[in-house]
Amino acid sequence: MPSSVRIARLPGKQFRPVTGSGDPLNEHAALIGVIRRHLPAVTGSLLAAPRRVADTGEVEWYSDLAGQPTLLGSLPADEQAQARQLLADRVGSVRTLADNLARVDPASAHLADALRNAVRYPCDDNVYVIGGQPVLTFWGHLDPSRPVPAVVADTAPRRGFPWLWLLLALAALAVGALLYWWLVLREPAPPPVVTPPPPDYAALLAAANGDCERLAALDDRLRQLSPAEAAGLETVRSELQRQLAVCRAPDYRALFDEARGDCDRLAVLAGELAAPDVVVTDALAGVRRDIDAALHECRRPDYRALLDAARGDCTALQQLQGQLASPEYPDAPELPAVRDELDAALGACRMQDLQREFDSVKDDCGKLKAFGSKLQAADAELPGYQKLKADMAPRLKECNKPKPAPKPEPPPPQTSELCPGERPKEQAPDMVLVFDASGSMKYPLIPDEEIRRRVVQQSPFLMLNPQLAEQAIESQFSNMEKRVDVAKQATRRVVAGLPEDVDVGLVLVKNCPQAEKVGFYSPGQRSRLLRDINAITPYRKTPLASGIQVAGSMVDGVNKPSLMVVISDGKETCGADPCAVAHQLAARKPLLKINVVDILGTGAGNCVAAATKGRVWTANNASDVASMVDRAASDVQGPAHCRK
Repeated sequence: MPSSVRIARLPGKQFRPVTGSGDPLNEHAALIGVIRRHLPAVTGSLLAAPRRVADTGEVEWYSDLAGQPTLLGSLPADEQAQARQLLADRVGSVRTLADNLARVDPASAHLADALRNAVRYPCDDNVYVIGGQPVLTFWGHLDPSRPVPAVVADTAPRRGFPWLWLLLALAALAVGALLYWWLVLREPAPPPVVTPPPPDYAALLAAANGDCERLAALDDRLRQLSPAEAAGLETVRSELQRQLAVCRAPDYRALFDEARGDCDRLAVLAGELAAPDVVVTDALAGVRRDIDAALHECRRPDYRALLDAARGDCTALQQLQGQLASPEYPDAPELPAVRDELDAALGACRMQDLQREFDSVKDDCGKLKAFGSKLQAADAELPGYQKLKADMAPRLKECNKPKPAPKPEPPPPQTSELCPGERPKEQAPDMVLVFDASGSMKYPLIPDEEIRRRVVQQSPFLMLNPQLAEQAIESQFSNMEKRVDVAKQATRRVVAGLPEDVDVGLVLVKNCPQAEKVGFYSPGQRSRLLRDINAITPYRKTPLASGIQVAGSMVDGVNKPSLMVVISDGKETCGADPCAVAHQLAARKPLLKINVVDILGTGAGNCVAAATKGRVWTANNASDVASMVDRAASDVQGPAHCRK
């Protein structure tokens, strides 16, 4: 990413490199490259980009972060503490990478010392903060050493004093006598005892280069050392034991090949590889990826079996149709044929509904004519449709005969047909919003599988560390609009347009074990409701069943209609059953309807809506979310003629 923000222009002569020679700033591109290959991209922003100013000795510093650069010491205490903690984490990550670089990236092993030196810097005056992220200037440099004292010049010898030559002659005689004693008369001292240096066990470990036999021999040597001889070898022993553990590890590639096609054995093998004491090598990481792919295939549903189980149950067939609209496994070979058979089964359901409705209205001319106008052109292809038309034709002919009769007075409008502003307040419906505030809502509006694919593509081992994976997701998709922001914007628009006689509740689904009841708001409290919606921040898990149960307790649904709008991007993750909760509410509150806005079409809310004769609205982009939330909340606007 090109540098864009100028941080500062600083004198270049007041600091010296850590190594005392060479200029570490010349290695900026190489250091940033290796950091961003193995750590989240934002970690690479720790080292500001240098740009020397010609003929001045000054250095301009730039960053690819967006925001206003601020000196660390100028921040408020709480922000300064947060930045210092983040700086310590980043420096620790770079040092850990340097310690492991020879193993994870042999081609870049020569940069290990440069990485360690790069995270050293003169003082806090060289630390800036941009958008909450720490950035170092004059990295790889230290404070200048104290000035060296000037050398005192020798005093010239004086002339004109002959007695000095006499002193020099006497001194020469004394030196000669001393040399004679030293070389002839003195007894020679015994030769010093030379103790050979101990072996360099770290070098021996490096020379073994993973050879299991040489590693075992080195382990035997270390076990024979006395405690005094073994002092200071803890690091060598720890690394030796780690490499020996790799030697003793089973052949997981062979075990995987044996378990292919056996989903139970694959699941057991995946659990073994997830144990914390397993040493993850590059080869083992590849086996893990292959096992994950095989287990993904194991979880593929049998769409044919799902269709067979739903046959004869029109509600179940409709739910299956919603599930197949955006299937998790779109390349399943049986899917096209299953869809064709599902369409035929739903056509039979449609024909049953038409026949049942015809039987109920065939003796009422007004209802019969209305029924005839509801028939669609596509219905003509349904089996039994022509017979239905034949049965209906003579009855319509009889209905069309003139029958003089006095025009009756129109009945007074029913309360349920009145518009907002006309209906009594006690008959106005109430409404509750169930808002998904789980951790996945901070992701962009693209499928979760695509997000994971991009993160793994950046660096495969990131997914093994949830914290690094989260940082990588936030960094890689920081410029994309988040699901929660799109959902909040759509919800605010709906709330602003609600009738003045509708009370609204708000429930947040953000973490196990249960949802959070935020409040129930009268029409005069809409501004407070909008503020509470603005304050929604994604957190962790998705207790969807709890959210539906809490929301159901906030509305009537017995003496007057009630509407629950569920806005979610995922499934229940706290172990409960949203479908069972929805069925219980439907039994207790027959006038309650649950509409679901399914962000990215996970299908998690299909059974919830079906239990209360509600609808599921699937949204795949920001425009869809706005439109579908508006439709899902339209039931509180009154009958259709009120919305014209």
